[in-house]
Amino acid sequence: MITIEDLNKTQLILLTLLIAFVTSIATGIITTTLLAEAPVSVTQTINRVVERTIEKVAPENLTAKYVFSADDKKLLEAVNRAISVSVEIREVGAATSTPGILGIIVSEDGLIVASKKGIISTSSYVAVLPSEAVVNLELIRAEEEDNTAVFKIKEENTGTSQ
Repeated sequence: MITIEDLNKTQLILLTLLIAFVTSIATGIITTTLLAEAPVSVTQTINRVVERTIEKVAPENLTAKYVFSADDKKLLEAVNRAISVSVEIREVGAATSTPGILGIIVSEDGLIVASKKGIISTSSYVAVLPSEAVVNLELIRAEEEDNTAVFKIKEENTGTSQ
């Protein structure tokens, strides 16, 4: 049996957060249940207090405007570049509801790197590009030891994603 003394600092913090979360959920459920059964005069009073509190805490004319720093702008540019080279790799013939695998185009000649998980070397694959174009892929290698698969985009285009 594990005792509280056996937990390290991180586990204690996570346990405390879990207990706080469960307690807040239980408190919300109990409060909602009690308010549903309370007389109308009580709920009207509570509603007025909540409305006045909201008016004081968050006035309607309050508008927040975030000013991006140079680092924020660089981060946004990096995210947009990453999105532009991300593809969804799908097995040919798999159900359309089956989620694809995320791949990243790593070279101008069409090399794509993805996780090996779920890749079957005998299957055929296509990539859905950010433009929604669908292109055939050739599996170049699938390495067990580093869990990566490398594909190459074939020239022919198979249409668009639906």
